[in-house]
Order: sequence, then structure tokens, then C-alpha cells
Amino acid sequence: MRDLCVATALALAVAGCASGPKKAEVGARDDDRTVELTPGDELLVKLESNRTTRFRWVLTQGPGKVLFKQGDPMYARPVDSAPDAGGIETWSFRAVEPGEQVLVFEYRRPSDKTAEKTVRYTVTVR
Repeated sequence: MRDLCVATALALAVAGCASGPKKAEVGARDDDRTVELTPGDELLVKLESNRTTRFRWVLTQGPGKVLFKQGDPMYARPVDSAPDAGGIETWSFRAVEPGEQVLVFEYRRPSDKTAEKTVRYTVTVR
């Protein structure tokens, strides 16, 4: 019986240590933040946006070998909001290999050369 209890405790301890890929999330409030990931982890960048003004977030630096951009950004606004209300633009990245990558996003209209806002994140994959 004692051996069974020890084996069960050991199995639970090992299972608790084994974890899969994690999800990290950043927003505009995290500007200039460093995010640490391991290969396989996901990074979600969620930025407030208002498509009715023609403003969009544009990725101006990154990703490289360290991060893989997973598809196009998704835009969503609250279902019960006014038609001209803003929403959230979500960008998804997967950590691929160890290294450091800087991501820079600019909030601007497609025809503008200067940004209304800029956010920057440094991603370190270990």
C-alpha cells in the first residue's frame, strides 16, 4: 500500500511539472515590455482599433526566424456596441526557435506615412 501511495504521488508530481505550450498576451499598455517564451508558445498581441476611421495596426518590424506570424490579424468589436465603435485587433505569433525578436506596430491609415501610435515588444525565446 505504501508503494502505491509513493508511486501515485510521484506520478502526480511529474504530471504537474509537464506543461504544454503557454499563451502570453500583451496590449498597448505593455509597450516596451520584454516577453519571455519557449519554442511552441503562442504570443497574442491585442490592440484597440477602430476600423470605421480607416486606422489599422501595421506590423513594421518582425517577425524573423524566432517568431512565426500565424495568419492575418483578427478584428472584433463588442456585439452590442454602436456601428462606429472601436474593437480589438488581435495578432498571433508562435515561438519557433531560441533568440530575440523585436515587434513594432504602428497605428495609422494605409495612406499615412506617420503613425498616430507606436508600440514595441521585445520577445526572447529560450
